[in-house]
Amino acid sequence: MKRVFISGGTSGIGLATVQLFLKKGYLVGTTARNLQKKKDLVNSTNELKDNLNVQIADLSKIESLETIETFLMEFKPEILVNNAAVYASNNLLETTHLEINSMFNTNFNSVVTLSKACLNNWKIEDKSGLILNVGSTLGNKPAPGTSLYSASKAALASLTQSIAMEYAPKVRANIIMPGVVATPIHSKVMGNNAAGAFQKDMAAMHPLGRIGTPQEFAEILFQLSQPAFEWMTGSVLNIDGGISLIT
Repeated sequence: MKRVFISGGTSGIGLATVQLFLKKGYLVGTTARNLQKKKDLVNSTNELKDNLNVQIADLSKIESLETIETFLMEFKPEILVNNAAVYASNNLLETTHLEINSMFNTNFNSVVTLSKACLNNWKIEDKSGLILNVGSTLGNKPAPGTSLYSASKAALASLTQSIAMEYAPKVRANIIMPGVVATPIHSKVMGNNAAGAFQKDMAAMHPLGRIGTPQEFAEILFQLSQPAFEWMTGSVLNIDGGISLIT
């Protein structure tokens, strides 16, 4: 049974990706921020729960990263999906060191740590591996008030390409750059009513007339892990309903 580790698997793209890989017969490892989120995720998988391993971790904290790093050395996934991320708008002139560290620890530093653990495994065992990272179109084209988030995703795209160059041909690494996706992150940041209005406004801005769904991106990530894409590495894929075309 093939193994995949997907960070941030309790909501949005991460949850949909966990569910899809489980349905496809994979042994899946993931992270949850707390015990309740872990329970909710396990309960939602029903008869597939025996193939799911959920580690409680806050990927912004060093101690959690060390725990997951140790787990990955034992779990030994063939595929790593770095999906976990936090989002917050910011005014650069008012940004604190704490805010900078919190954003980059989760969105970038955790990816380095988890990737390092898997790369070490693959090197020691002389095996092939795949890293799929979840970025954002903001990493290509920032919007006002998103400097920290956008910078973290731009750094992630560069890291992806560095891994692809340095660890080929055994290891491949690609990154998808989603546009706006219907995930709980918007409600967390701005509240339910404002999030609904935001998503409606953003749908109109996408040339395809709607925002994305977590299930679409789960399917994309799954397909990118299949043999048909084994000649793809170092790719930065805009999958965004055309919003990156808007100036």
